[in-house]
Amino acid sequence: MTSAGAEETPPVTTSATGEGKISIAKDHSVKGTIKTTGVNGVAAHIHVGDHLSH
Repeated sequence: MTSAGAEETPPVTTSATGEGKISIAKDHSVKGTIKTTGVNGVAAHIHVGDHLSH
């Protein structure tokens, strides 16, 4: 996954970016890593569905 200001609702102009890999196991446990640049990320949340459905 990647994240940038243009993907926010509403879109914003920022130099901050993020990328990561998240996996969800059959038992619904979640694990992964996320790296941010230009922002001190301290929390995250998960949306169900593809990025176009939000």
